[in-house]
Amino acid sequence: MVAYKCFTLRVLAVFVLILLTGSTAVALSQGETTETSEMNQISNSDENKYVSQTHTIVLINNSFSPEITEINQYDTVVWRNLNKPKRTFVLVGEDDLWEDFSLGYGRSFKYTFNETGTFDFSIKGEKGLQGSVVVSESGETTGAPLSERETSQIQQEETTETSEMDPGNTSEENKSVSQTHTFVLINNAFSPDITEIHQYDTVVWRNLNKPKRTFVLVSKDRLWEDFSLGYGRSYKYTFNETGTFDFSIKGERGLEGTVLVKSRVTAGETPLSERETIQQEEEGATPTPTEGVTPAQRVEDIQSSTVLIRGSVFYPETLELNTGEAVVWNNLNRPKRTFTLISEEGLFENQAVGYGRIFTYTFNESGEYTFKLEEIPDSEFILTVK
Repeated sequence: MVAYKCFTLRVLAVFVLILLTGSTAVALSQGETTETSEMNQISNSDENKYVSQTHTIVLINNSFSPEITEINQYDTVVWRNLNKPKRTFVLVGEDDLWEDFSLGYGRSFKYTFNETGTFDFSIKGEKGLQGSVVVSESGETTGAPLSERETSQIQQEETTETSEMDPGNTSEENKSVSQTHTFVLINNAFSPDITEIHQYDTVVWRNLNKPKRTFVLVSKDRLWEDFSLGYGRSYKYTFNETGTFDFSIKGERGLEGTVLVKSRVTAGETPLSERETIQQEEEGATPTPTEGVTPAQRVEDIQSSTVLIRGSVFYPETLELNTGEAVVWNNLNRPKRTFTLISEEGLFENQAVGYGRIFTYTFNESGEYTFKLEEIPDSEFILTVK
């Protein structure tokens, strides 16, 4: 009987010990779970507070787009070289944030800004190629920067051809010499807003505007049907005719641009296209021959620089070139009107230049020359010929 009682007590003791051990384990498990949950909350809070985002600055058409970028502390900026013609640029941080970086075509460089302030950058040896990054404390800036997927998309060397439409067809002999030019819709503007190309070249329009939305790309000359350009999408068109062609975004005032198409063949042998003939008849303009060409020169061999008449001023206002080179004045002023180009030195008779029309003059003697618009007394263009 005594042995039985001892055995029973031992069983009870073991059972109590098992219960106590199980309770302790459950309590520890609950404690660890609570602690882990609290740690995760803290971690998530910190991650949300300092979540970094990526912003992209594109080097295209010999300028940065955008030139000024506002970001938050701990955000990352990616510089990408899509400039044409293809070449390598050296990216410099004016505040010595990084060592000078060689940025080849299609390549990128990224830097994370851990301090607030205004930081300037530039391209080594390229006057005017510069920009700024304005870094504010987290939460002070607004806007939607590019995601990692979007940034990777822009990294591609050439535009992803998302449009199935390509109204322009080039002949085999012209494909080898045709080039591609890009308009980027970003920061509610086209960059650039004017592009000068050659006949049979292709233009690509790409929508990288924020906030993300779809725009309708319109050809004012009805070269293509209105095209819906979604965010990250692109549209391309090959220009087989020479002339001046305007485009815009439907319903968006001021969102417009121009493609200037020059001939690839000898200008003196190029007949006017039907479109140019109609335009000339409407404006009462007459064809403008190339002036100042010596018998030994062929028009196709002459190097030329374009001066735009836009906003009732010359752009650029000054220019330098060598003897034997030409200047092409192109009237792209809005609203459309005719201007009278005057040479202060009397190099040529006063020239009436209608909208979309050009006047070309070749300079065979060195010197400094001044030109004005008769209708705009304050307008002035100064040319230095070496």
